Amino acid sequence: MTSQRRSHLNLNTEYPCPCCREGYLQTIVLTEALGCDHCQKIFVLQADEQSIEELATIRRIKRSWRWTGDRWRLLSSANGLRSSEIWSNLSLILIYVAFWILILRSLVGVSKMLLVFSLVLLLPWLLWRLWLAWRR
Repeated sequence: MTSQRRSHLNLNTEYPCPCCREGYLQTIVLTEALGCDHCQKIFVLQADEQSIEELATIRRIKRSWRWTGDRWRLLSSANGLRSSEIWSNLSLILIYVAFWILILRSLVGVSKMLLVFSLVLLLPWLLWRLWLAWRR
């Protein structure tokens, strides 16, 4: 088992990019930020000077990494919102299905067919949202 050393980040040193792993992080002039020369992502140095956080991301969750001395380690606190998104989407699907079951029990005929048709169209959309939240 390897011990993880905690070393302060030096802004004059090149580090491998934690996202693409192909480029290297370089200091952005007059800031305490680092930018990847390959994927063009920007990272800001945290107050502990041992970790960086992804900046200006299209994701709702900003990921953070800690430098162990030889590689980046993803911090576990960055994944907290992901599980809440999954649970909210699951509860939305369950409420949706329960609502349609109650309505279908009370209706007959053509209106019942319209509700079944809307269920068939909207349920894949809700499942797609759940898959997107799980994939993040």
